[in-house]
Amino acid sequence: MKLQNISRSRWRMLVWLSEHQPYSIKDLTKRLMLKQPTVTRLVDMAVDDGLIDKSNDARDGRQAVVTLTPAGEALVAELEGRARTMNDRLIERLGRKRASEFARQLRDVIACFEDDY
Repeated sequence: MKLQNISRSRWRMLVWLSEHQPYSIKDLTKRLMLKQPTVTRLVDMAVDDGLIDKSNDARDGRQAVVTLTPAGEALVAELEGRARTMNDRLIERLGRKRASEFARQLRDVIACFEDDY
């Protein structure tokens, strides 16, 4: 799978799952701030691509939970490596202080919208 074909939503889902699994599709919808049909489509496509597994929640069979497959974990590792490279380039260009301020401002903007979903 080519990295340039990965949508931002898919990237966010995979990285989130690498740190929090198993995770329900319902909770993933809230976390990603996307609509349920969108997350369901993202999950189904990732299952088809062999990146995640989907199963029924052992505690509540009505809910589906997802986990990363080894291929999904390998892709996340590659994505994180590229993100680190981009971060290093940002620091090189802006300097550590300005890059840190920029990251803080981005987190503030994201926080403004997280409560809406």
